[in-house]
Amino acid sequence: MFDSLNFAKKLEDVGLSREQAEVFVGTLVENLNNNFATKQDIKELSIATKRDISDLAVATKQDIKELAAETKQDIKNLENWAGNEFEKINLRFENLEQRLTNRMGGMFVIAVGVIISAIKYL
Repeated sequence: MFDSLNFAKKLEDVGLSREQAEVFVGTLVENLNNNFATKQDIKELSIATKRDISDLAVATKQDIKELAAETKQDIKNLENWAGNEFEKINLRFENLEQRLTNRMGGMFVIAVGVIISAIKYL
């Protein structure tokens, strides 16, 4: 705690007039009172800070829930897209298999025809 009376006496002891010491100490006390936090200021700031932290925690939990829901939806969309792409690939393989079977069958028929013709020609 600041003892303004004692400080004013010390200023008078070093040569300042009483009026000068009072003005100096009064100005100093006024500045100290305006620039330093009181216990009540600190208590109010502490309460406000705790409330802000609590609000931030609630908001953060909500943000995490929303992000989790969005992520689940993104994963579901990706699974659907991948399933569609795999289905397209499967259809292409089936088409390719059918075309290959047809060509192989045609080649077999031609080969049999060539062999039969060669046997008849001989």
